[in-house]
Amino acid sequence: MTHLHIPPTPDGDLNILSPTLFSYPPPRRPSLILSPFAGRLQPDEASYSPDTQTFIKQQRTKDNIAYLHLCLKDSLSRNEAPWASHGFYPSFLDDNAPSERRAGFECEQAWLDIALSHSASGGLRLIIATYLDRGISPGMIATLKHITQNAGPSCYELDFRNLEPKDTN
Repeated sequence: MTHLHIPPTPDGDLNILSPTLFSYPPPRRPSLILSPFAGRLQPDEASYSPDTQTFIKQQRTKDNIAYLHLCLKDSLSRNEAPWASHGFYPSFLDDNAPSERRAGFECEQAWLDIALSHSASGGLRLIIATYLDRGISPGMIATLKHITQNAGPSCYELDFRNLEPKDTN
């Protein structure tokens, strides 16, 4: 195994691995962002023409990507280090191909298991930031089930959030 040696800086008194370099601001807490992603049709839209259905799905996906970006910015503003696999894997996997969609979920679960394992061994608790103001998707439910079935509650913190203001009328 090769070990990385980092020499001191020219003035000799500051090493980039010094804990004092990382004392402020406090470290960002890891967070998994859950929000709707793919544009799905509502039951009453199933009778529309195929072209109209495709347009609706594409527009909803664009809207959900923009919403995801807002969720990521919100997480960053909370001093978190967000990860949103549903914004990453669909950039090169076909969400409409069952095997590729399954591969994306499996990859998300692999990274999630590593993060939860780190939390279980004394690392920072993983924040599960679940943005609900646009509903909850089947993918979000599957991820929440995976977390609750495979990790103890001391490993994660569920945080249900809304970005869009609620109508109080």
